[in-house]
Amino acid sequence: MTTFPRDEEAPDAPAAPHSLHIRTGGVLDYDTSTAFLVRVDHALGKRPAHVTELHLDCRDLETIDSMGLSTLLQIHRTATRHHLALHLDNRPARLERMLTVTGTLDHLTRPAVAEPTGSPADPAASGDEPRTGTDEPVM
Repeated sequence: MTTFPRDEEAPDAPAAPHSLHIRTGGVLDYDTSTAFLVRVDHALGKRPAHVTELHLDCRDLETIDSMGLSTLLQIHRTATRHHLALHLDNRPARLERMLTVTGTLDHLTRPAVAEPTGSPADPAASGDEPRTGTDEPVM
């Protein structure tokens, strides 16, 4: 069973007014990941508007399975949608290895990149104009 702290914010988190700190521990797996995701969503829902970073303190994380990894990816998507940079702090070796083996380490830990303002179907969003000339064969 996952051991969560009594408080949603990590008690030993540095006082940074632009950061939200959430501590996780124990097991993040099929049985516990939904509760953790709800907890993170709840904390994000009541965060002050000036918060720009979400820090998950993983120092006490004992085990993580594929559902736990899926939960971290969902939290990343949610953080990105809210324009928050996600930080996985104090990653234990087992988490580091899982992220490396699955190829998600860079995705979950690199700095957030601003998304284009247009929709993906909008040529202006990518900077590419549709080709209308006959200089290239159509296949």
